[in-house]
Amino acid sequence: MSLFSSRIHIVIIRTGFFFCCVLSVILLHAQGNQKRLALVIGNGDYRHGASLRNPVNDAGLMAATLQELGFEVILQKDAGRIQIAQAVADFWSRLSEYDVALFYYAGHGVQIDGINYLIPVDAELKDKNMVAFEAISVNDIVSKFDYYTDNTNIIILDACRHNPFRAWTRGNERGFVAMKPASGTLIAFATSEGETADDGAGNHGLYTEKLVQQMKMPQSVESVFKNTRREVESASNYRQSPQEWTKLVGDFYFLPSQDMSPGEPLPPEIGTPESILEYGSIQLTTELTGQLYLDGNPLTPITANTRVPVNKVTAGPHTLELRGEENWSRHIHIAKDQTLELTIEKKALPPTDNKPAGVDYGIEMVFVQGGTFTMGCTGEQGSDCEDDEKPAHQVTLSDYYIGKYEVTVGQFKQFIDATGYRTDAEKGGGSYLWNGKKWEIKESVTWRCNAEGNTRPVSENGHPVIHVSWNDATEYCKWLSRQTGKNYRLPTEAEWEYAARSRGKAYKYSWGNGGPSGNIADESAKKVFSDWSVWKGYDDGYVYTAPVGKFNANDLGLHDMSGNVWEWCSDWYGALYYSASPVSNPWGPSDGTHRVVRGGSWGDGPRGCRVSSRSRGTPDLRYDGNGFRLAMDSE
Repeated sequence: MSLFSSRIHIVIIRTGFFFCCVLSVILLHAQGNQKRLALVIGNGDYRHGASLRNPVNDAGLMAATLQELGFEVILQKDAGRIQIAQAVADFWSRLSEYDVALFYYAGHGVQIDGINYLIPVDAELKDKNMVAFEAISVNDIVSKFDYYTDNTNIIILDACRHNPFRAWTRGNERGFVAMKPASGTLIAFATSEGETADDGAGNHGLYTEKLVQQMKMPQSVESVFKNTRREVESASNYRQSPQEWTKLVGDFYFLPSQDMSPGEPLPPEIGTPESILEYGSIQLTTELTGQLYLDGNPLTPITANTRVPVNKVTAGPHTLELRGEENWSRHIHIAKDQTLELTIEKKALPPTDNKPAGVDYGIEMVFVQGGTFTMGCTGEQGSDCEDDEKPAHQVTLSDYYIGKYEVTVGQFKQFIDATGYRTDAEKGGGSYLWNGKKWEIKESVTWRCNAEGNTRPVSENGHPVIHVSWNDATEYCKWLSRQTGKNYRLPTEAEWEYAARSRGKAYKYSWGNGGPSGNIADESAKKVFSDWSVWKGYDDGYVYTAPVGKFNANDLGLHDMSGNVWEWCSDWYGALYYSASPVSNPWGPSDGTHRVVRGGSWGDGPRGCRVSSRSRGTPDLRYDGNGFRLAMDSE
């Protein structure tokens, strides 16, 4: 929303304020008479897997809170499969008698082949094939809500704490996948799709502790979860970010009307406009002169080589433009109470022949002719597709260039030596290594190190740089652009997949549909990590990273698009983005918490190295298997 339109919005809200207040009181009174039912389960004392300290405490806290808020509660603690099944059957049989139904679970949970499962305390899961028989499908539990779309249905899953059966495959901590709710239903997860949640250092898990605090406040259910997310992100330093998917059709407040005296303020959504609109600001430094626009609406003229503040910008996505001696635009996201620092720079001069010179600072670029292709879970991917690869959809791309190789240690060293830049690993306590059993962060590990955490010799300058974050990769792009007069950047996710498929071919891997030709989890890795899922019978000769270009290129002449290192893309990650992706040159969601990585690595088996496989990481994430390659517009 622009500054101009927000002023109109305020007038409209104030004009209808009295009506909103009256309507709010009516709604709250009606909700005080609602019949509310909840099934609450907390599992911590697992007999055949890692126990958890807090889920039983969390279930007790949630049950007590819900009872205070007018719910009739069915409570199960440390429940086996039969106990859960009986409780669910009881819950189901009573849904028609209630206006609001809530299901809460805390404990272990896993997803297998796109289905989320809750793990009973008596489950004995020797391998993932037993999950469907020993665990409880979340899909089955919530399926009954499809028949009660006029009610308010809420599912809360604090169940992504970690996979207690890690021996199945390296890194199988992907947590739960997103679920599409039925009409009238909200589904809340303790953390982002595929991530794990904090079991808490005290007597309660972080998510549930923050959630019950918000449930006791006079605010809408949407605000309850939004404010819980803020509290959890802040307390976890953004390592944990709760998410919700909702198709609620009516208003709902956990706090019944009898708990609100007439003198108390109305819920924030019904109060003054200032409580509805959230603001941030922009601080601009400009090298250009022209007229500044926000979302197409004129703001102010600005002059080159000045600093310009733009205050009280509504929180959310916007488009900022400068129209003048040079046109400039940027998609931005404004956060509440935060100031976004931006520099409007003159365009770098294009190469004289409108194509990259053969080599710049060792960077070789390959021209990719644009076209239309099918992106995502295409037929040759078979049953290996994850839900976030669906639906397969048409994408049309313009011409562009992409790096022939991943950026190497030696190339990244040029950047560090020239600028003195400190990477996120150097500023923030190191990088993550896989120790054979779990991920652990090592303070001394930086971009100078290999996948074992040791400083690389000069002879390994031709290996891909690792232990670099998305932030580090974008800073490298900016520096190289300044040095060369070309506009280097990270590829979009669509550009990456189109190039990996050799201009959109029906390939499962970058090398095609046959046997591998790349550095992936193989028999060499199996000798070191015996429990890994590897490409059987294949040995590439490297346990960890290999020099870039060591293996055959794909049909476009690009090396290591499958394997070696995961590669950062420019896009924010969205699990459901493919359902709404534009056809022409998609750039991903307008905001998010994680950036996309593609291609698999030396530590990934066949499934992770497919051209449609997607993963993600927070912008400051760095570990032993992530790197990047460059892209550049053709114009």
